[in-house]
Amino acid sequence: MNPKDVPFAATYAWGVVALLRVLLDLPRLAWGKIALFGVLAGFAMATRPPGVALFGFFALFLGAWVVTREVRSGFSGLWKTLLGLAFKGAVALVIAWATLLPFWPRAQRSLLAPFTSSTDGLARLQNVAAAQPVLYGGEFFSANETPWTYSLWMFAIKQPEWILLLLGVGAFAAVFSWRKAWTYVAEGDRFAWGVLLVLGAAIVPWVFVIVSGASIHNGFRHMFYVLPFVAVAAALSLCWLISRSSFVERYRSLLLGFGGVLVAFNLYGLVSLYPYQYIYYNSLVGGVSGAYGSYETDYWFLGAERGFEIVEEDRGDRQVAVMMLGPRRVARYYLREGMELVSDLADATYYVGRPIPDLIQAGRVVGSVERRGVPLLVVVDLSGIGIQ
Repeated sequence: MNPKDVPFAATYAWGVVALLRVLLDLPRLAWGKIALFGVLAGFAMATRPPGVALFGFFALFLGAWVVTREVRSGFSGLWKTLLGLAFKGAVALVIAWATLLPFWPRAQRSLLAPFTSSTDGLARLQNVAAAQPVLYGGEFFSANETPWTYSLWMFAIKQPEWILLLLGVGAFAAVFSWRKAWTYVAEGDRFAWGVLLVLGAAIVPWVFVIVSGASIHNGFRHMFYVLPFVAVAAALSLCWLISRSSFVERYRSLLLGFGGVLVAFNLYGLVSLYPYQYIYYNSLVGGVSGAYGSYETDYWFLGAERGFEIVEEDRGDRQVAVMMLGPRRVARYYLREGMELVSDLADATYYVGRPIPDLIQAGRVVGSVERRGVPLLVVVDLSGIGIQ
């Protein structure tokens, strides 16, 4: 997982929560809440360029709330309210700009640099990512050629089953109760608008990725930041189910126990993968063992740490050359004194990487890294076999 994935998920969530506080305060727009939103949005933008989407949510949801209120009141103060909203939004944007500036040196070149740098950064990311190979459904694609369903399916097979079940309940609830929900929205109910904001924070990024044809790779990690809102949506689905069903009331203890078993089963699966939990797959593809060979597992080669430990334990006092089939920047981090990283297999004393049958048969297997029966990498002693 990229070191920015979790920080961006956190700062994006903080920004949405701050915006939710503003939304729940309407029609007032307290300066303290506007300033807090600006600061947290700035942190999100400083972490990753897509953080600027928070201001799109600001304009979309607050503007829509104002318009629906004015529909009920006959549009008597529409423009005045919208101008006030735009002014405070502009102040929040200035605060965000000032917040991100110390963390983003390239943004200090000019007044508009934070926003032009965001655009340039996204363009560079798109170009670099386009060439990334992606293993999907047993086939290799370039990241810019994956099916449009890629990010959605990777999300589905990476989530615990109970989360998917609750999201299914939520989808049913949305269809079952949409008329009543729309009434609440039209009346300006703040809870209903808060739910819309949470759903928008989870769904809109996917719409953008699909429509723009963004080059997504490494499974689900580029969409990691929507997970807090997926969890909230699942929790809202559970609340709806409990409040609507007499069956749930009657068998609450039994259902809570069943839910606890599902969660415990999922936790066991994650613990058994430690410290490689990010390779988790659910039962839709048969778990990690079922996903092996069809989807990416240890694409960051975190198993390299143990792989180089195995080399260190086996080589004795020898000076050795190691070829690693994976990111060389990862390999350099774990190199020990007396080890040299080479790119030609003919020059290698050891091979560290995914299992290759011909190498395993030709050399001496020193060790491997496995989880739940899935080989993440193998270490092979190649000395003396004369590979050409």
